[in-house]
Amino acid sequence: MIETTMIELIFWGILQGLAVGFIASRMFTGLKVTGPIIMWKSHRGLKKVGEIAKGHKRLLEAYGDFGIILAFGLVGAWYVFRKVKGWKRIAYSLGASLFLLAPSISNFIALALTGSYVTSTNSIAMGGLGSEIFFQLILLCFGFSISLLYLIAQSAFGVVYAYLTGAAVQAAVAPALPGIAVKGSPFQIPWYGWFVFPILIFVHEMSHGLLVKAQGLKLKATGLLMFGIIPLGAFVEPDEKELQRTSPHKQMRVYSVGSAANYLTSFILMGLFVLAISPMLGGYYAEYSNYYDHPIIGDVLPESDGYGSLDAGMKILAINGTNIPSIAALHNVTFNAGSGAMLQIETDSGSYDVQLSDESMIGVTGLEDTFKPLPFHLEAIAFLISFLGLTVFFNFIVGVMNLLPMYPLDGGLMMEALITTKHGKKNAKRVAKTLTVIVLLLLFLNMLPLFIPSF
Repeated sequence: MIETTMIELIFWGILQGLAVGFIASRMFTGLKVTGPIIMWKSHRGLKKVGEIAKGHKRLLEAYGDFGIILAFGLVGAWYVFRKVKGWKRIAYSLGASLFLLAPSISNFIALALTGSYVTSTNSIAMGGLGSEIFFQLILLCFGFSISLLYLIAQSAFGVVYAYLTGAAVQAAVAPALPGIAVKGSPFQIPWYGWFVFPILIFVHEMSHGLLVKAQGLKLKATGLLMFGIIPLGAFVEPDEKELQRTSPHKQMRVYSVGSAANYLTSFILMGLFVLAISPMLGGYYAEYSNYYDHPIIGDVLPESDGYGSLDAGMKILAINGTNIPSIAALHNVTFNAGSGAMLQIETDSGSYDVQLSDESMIGVTGLEDTFKPLPFHLEAIAFLISFLGLTVFFNFIVGVMNLLPMYPLDGGLMMEALITTKHGKKNAKRVAKTLTVIVLLLLFLNMLPLFIPSF
């Protein structure tokens, strides 16, 4: 893992981008090079895309409508079912939006059955049941577009508040480049994460292309966009003037379907793993568990009871005398102990008494399992599982982050099209541009600790 600071990453990134762009512009024809940005266009495969789209027109349009609901929740569903009258429109809209709550349904079932709210991680404090319900309501009503805006606004406020009060501050948004660890970033992705990009890019852009053709619009080219040697993404190039002249509904379908494809890919792969692959690996898990070598702490939240005692890099060996070989074991012990319990945490640097938060968390971030040397067959299986997990993670993150209401992301173009339906193109552009400025400011505030760790 290469370690760097954010400023160094930007400097060397621009430098290599300019160098690669300069070389590429003189060695290859058919490339459009603008500084460090390299664009390659092709007309190959357009006929095949058209044939597939023609045979699955209704399915692809439904796929696009799913993307609209993914982006805007009940508001999006209300628009999609605008031709349905009366109570059926309400029922259809609500029923079509409930999938947005799927990741949290298990928690609420557990609450009903056991009386305890199960949190999914000991790393990040989510703010309790009330905050979680409020967020789920935003997600259901307004989809990922607005709920993500809410989350980055909330975390930006936390960063600013930490600076003003002199508390320890950590970036809430950071680049996640495989094989590169940015100082202060909570994200570290193994080098082989680069091999996930072609999968998610293909799924995303192929879906855009199919929707363009399914709606009878012209597809001019496909291509690849690079920043030096770093792939920014593939793209399909519709006739932009023709796309702008078509109905807002068709525009939103085209813009939304890429994120819908990534979102569904992540859940399909997760379901495949849980239902088909995981049951076959029972013996592997039993053998693999013998090689855990205790979780290591990435960082400690300043509001936690362990702040000042626990520290980054410590290995958690035991809690209240119970051996802690893995993160999963840590979760089990802290959950069973209950909120507010006092725990004796034994680390490789000493023992510390730490009180759990109301969410039964010890208040650390970046927990990472460590292992004793693994035999080759376990290394190979672990690599495949990790690669599948990265594919699920990147498809989900890229899919939903693309729905942020800002230009040039699909979410910003969708927001413009949605507002156009009621308030006209001119007002829609004005709102979309304003949202873009707001989102960029919030993202900058979230990333500020990567540039300025503290005042």
